[in-house]
Amino acid sequence: MKLQKKKELLGLLVVVILALTLRFWLARSAVIKVDLATYQLWGLDTIVHGLRGFFSYSSSDYTPGYILVLWFVSKVYWWFMNNGMVFDVDLFYKAVPILMDGVNLILVYFLLKEFNLGKKVFGVLLFLAFWPAWWIVSAQWGQTDGLMMSLFLGSLLMLFKKKWYLSAVMLGFAQAVKPIAILSLPIYFIYLSRTRRWKEIFGFSLLFGLALIASYWPVRGTENILWFVVNRQVVVAKVWPYLTLNSFNLWTLVAGVKDGLIRRIEIGNWLGINQSIWGGVLFGFFLLTSLLRGKTVGKKGLNRWMIRALTITYVAMFMFLTGMHERHLYYGAFFGIMAIATGVPWIWIWVLNITYWLNLSYSIWVIDKSGSAWTNTGVYSVVLLGVVAFLYGWWDMMKDRKYEK
Repeated sequence: MKLQKKKELLGLLVVVILALTLRFWLARSAVIKVDLATYQLWGLDTIVHGLRGFFSYSSSDYTPGYILVLWFVSKVYWWFMNNGMVFDVDLFYKAVPILMDGVNLILVYFLLKEFNLGKKVFGVLLFLAFWPAWWIVSAQWGQTDGLMMSLFLGSLLMLFKKKWYLSAVMLGFAQAVKPIAILSLPIYFIYLSRTRRWKEIFGFSLLFGLALIASYWPVRGTENILWFVVNRQVVVAKVWPYLTLNSFNLWTLVAGVKDGLIRRIEIGNWLGINQSIWGGVLFGFFLLTSLLRGKTVGKKGLNRWMIRALTITYVAMFMFLTGMHERHLYYGAFFGIMAIATGVPWIWIWVLNITYWLNLSYSIWVIDKSGSAWTNTGVYSVVLLGVVAFLYGWWDMMKDRKYEK
């Protein structure tokens, strides 16, 4: 048994090293430079002006979690520069999301070991290591999604290990990086209500909030800290007033496509009701039905249900909420790959991940127009394929009786 465990850990190490090697090699070819340049500017701002009151002098549309990371990375980078050690600045700032990909592989391994899946675990790891969608986001785009996912996966692992207090803290930190972690709180509460007492659910909520406040504290201004936390979440949520931003989701069908380009129109009314409300209602329906399913599963099926519920929730977020970017399918697609290993029909997850990769490729084409041109029919077809795949995945979760075992 010990020999088998050593072989598995060695295999994990090999996969992580190969994945990181590929990403650092690819990182030298930037895809969308403007985002990375913005991160570098924000990092420099924190050094020149200090962290305190960052959002009073910066136009950043991020929450403080990643600003703290940029401050640290910038401190290290400029220390090296001041001591005569010169590095490729783009590669240096991409190092964090790239390394988080490696951390995520390790966390996924230990999470899926909770299900006694054998060799299926390495199938998942290899897909996450080498499927283009994952390394485009980190190695070529330099985006922050991997860091948020690391904290999210760490929170989930601690929950499965029955260390709910650490789970709450890590989820609070995840919310400080991306203000969408909070969408998973109802799922956590259903899970805890089946395994814990109500006072522990209250304790989870309290620690989640305290971790979030602690993340905001270094960059606070002169305003009340609670007001600052709430206001910043609202500001980030409302920063994009558009129906969709190059996202292959339901709102693309409403906005329309012309000459292969998704029309960028502002959120308005449909049948006299704001489109954001329509999106919230649709998202709420799929979240609520997932929660109700969680109340009926047997306790042995809770871990399995939770991964699937997170998949449905974050794909629904991308499909139905307004103002979504192409990258926002990252979380649902990521949890979906994990869900395959726990018995979810692979076909809809594969379709979902192909849709995600095509959406990223489309967004790159929109910016530089390189490669084959997209057609209106091509965009509509991929959008419909993704929506149908999601609905199939949701229905499969609702009717699946393996949870009862």
